[in-house]
Amino acid sequence: MKILVIDDHALVREGLHQVLKGLDEDVTVLQAGTCAQAFDQAADHPDLDLVLLDYHLPDMTGLAALDIFGQRHPELPIVMLSGSANTQIMRQVLQNGASGFVKGGDV
Repeated sequence: MKILVIDDHALVREGLHQVLKGLDEDVTVLQAGTCAQAFDQAADHPDLDLVLLDYHLPDMTGLAALDIFGQRHPELPIVMLSGSANTQIMRQVLQNGASGFVKGGDV
């Protein structure tokens, strides 16, 4: 399984990397700190199985990135992550095609 973790905080990316690798040694975890880096990673790795996408990123919102991923990779499941999201944001993200939503306190 190949997973792309997109978060502007290196500590969060590395923490998720360690958790995912702990679940299964065969997991490949790619990391990106911006949406631009993430789009490049996705283009370079068409065999991605999952994207974990932070809602708050420096170059665009996770919602905008979700739309772009949906256009470029409509079959790719994306789970949105956010430490500070309300019900309205969660609903909007799911309506826009995310496969799931995880609040930071739930991780």
